[in-house]
Amino acid sequence: MNEISLKRVKIEKRRIKNKLSSFILLLAILTLVASTSGCIDIYYAKSLLYKPPPKEIKYQIKIKGTLSGVWDVDLVSVAFSRSFDDFIKEGENTTEVINGTQFLVVDYSVIFNELPEGLQDILDKFNVTGLPDRYFKIELYSPDGKVFWTEEAYETTHNTSGKILTPQSGKWTVKIKAVGYGSKMTENFQDSFAVTVTVKEPKN
Repeated sequence: MNEISLKRVKIEKRRIKNKLSSFILLLAILTLVASTSGCIDIYYAKSLLYKPPPKEIKYQIKIKGTLSGVWDVDLVSVAFSRSFDDFIKEGENTTEVINGTQFLVVDYSVIFNELPEGLQDILDKFNVTGLPDRYFKIELYSPDGKVFWTEEAYETTHNTSGKILTPQSGKWTVKIKAVGYGSKMTENFQDSFAVTVTVKEPKN
């Protein structure tokens, strides 16, 4: 290749380099102008290029609802008056379950005490009969209003019922109906129950 040809090649390379530099400079200016005028969201563009690691979800175990009751009516007075409705207790509790909840648990405890000997003697002496049977019934309703499960107890019971994994979000309702005894004449003779609704849900 002669000297003239070498000079032409060098000139052509320099011209291409200058054009490339001018193009890059022009592109930078256009990007700056567009971003300041709102045409390009720099942060959005950055998010497309950089994907942060997924955020770790933290959970908390939380008591979302309780129900409890103690029979403190006078068994003898009620028995003689035949006002057996006083033995009945009813109640309900609604728990809001949020998206991402891992489980819902319903714990319940029922205490049915034995009739004290002296109290039973009084009832027998006056021929008091027809007392309603003691029982405890609990139902859990799903957000669509259907009975999810139901259980009954007729003696002292401590139970954890139906641990529900990944429960449907919405309002879950616990309903109870029970019959128990109590007496003001005899110390420590009071039937009782307690219900606790616990969930494991994402922290806010």
